[in-house]
Amino acid sequence: MTLLDLKSRPTVNFDAANREHRQYYMAFLQNRSWRTSPVQFYLERGYGDLSSMIENKLSSYYLAKEFKESVPERGDQWATG
Repeated sequence: MTLLDLKSRPTVNFDAANREHRQYYMAFLQNRSWRTSPVQFYLERGYGDLSSMIENKLSSYYLAKEFKESVPERGDQWATG
């Protein structure tokens, strides 16, 4: 393993239901940087950039909570299988 591998932050999928993930995104909006985030988020298939992906997931999450209906995410259109 290289030093870069040892020092890198773990990479996880963004989960809008996870309060910590939402806090990391809030810090990104305030600082305009991911430097304070203890994790990296995967850029999922179907999205062009991380910020747009997170905004889409957050809007789907909060709309589903408000209207009690499932709201598809853009990434769902690219699901295979």
